[in-house]
Amino acid sequence: MPIRFQVDADFYDHPKSIGLSDAAVALWTRSGSYSAAKLLDGFIAEHVLPTLSRTPDEAAAELVRRGLWRRVKGGYRFHQWSERNLTRARVEGERASDRTRKAETRAAARRAATQARGARGNSEEPQVKPPNVRPDSDRTPTGIQQDSDRNPDVSVSGSVSVSVLGSGRPPDAPPRTCPEHANETHPPRCGECADARRSRDEWDHQRAAEASLARQAEARSRAEVNRLAIAACNLCDLTGRLPGGAICHHDPNVAARATRGAAAARANIPNGRGGKR
Repeated sequence: MPIRFQVDADFYDHPKSIGLSDAAVALWTRSGSYSAAKLLDGFIAEHVLPTLSRTPDEAAAELVRRGLWRRVKGGYRFHQWSERNLTRARVEGERASDRTRKAETRAAARRAATQARGARGNSEEPQVKPPNVRPDSDRTPTGIQQDSDRNPDVSVSGSVSVSVLGSGRPPDAPPRTCPEHANETHPPRCGECADARRSRDEWDHQRAAEASLARQAEARSRAEVNRLAIAACNLCDLTGRLPGGAICHHDPNVAARATRGAAAARANIPNGRGGKR
């Protein structure tokens, strides 16, 4: 839940705030934000005040005189905090409820997946064919298969970044200076240069956001491929691991191939045990 310090719409002309000094208003606002963030229920310790105001003693005394604060042991407390802001008990209670709700949702999903796998195991219908896992050489650098036609169970694009960022050569970055000062290491103060820097900063921010979207899309695609492979595999558990804890390849023949490969390698070792002489 978002935690914010509540400022009433009529604060600007409330009798307690009319004529209040700027220093007192600043201290009241910053202290409210601080107390909300730390879940202190409107309490502000006295030793914290110098970090929130340049004139903490005078501003705090003014807030007390106006009735916005009251003096308590060790510091100050906001007037009627719990009537206008979230309390620590409510925030922690809702967080606990949220954790419980998420845990129950995950448990229900695991039970449903287990029941579905059990139903597939007891059914006489053909098992769902696991996604075709191809060699690493046929994959993109991110691990996504390039040709989805060979994998009819999953259709995943291997160029998510292209779909997000656009195709072809990426656009050139705009300069940080105006044309007149393009070759100067330390250009003088120039309005056109300032505009150029702002444009470049906006360009950099946009490219970073697009790259982040591309990475997120690729991660979701890889997760979906892995999820479908685990759901269709009868060897591993719901986490994709074998009974011994090893990561499953979702291939029932992988162990036999490994045994044959090891035997062939031993047979070709000169003077090796069981090998050629």
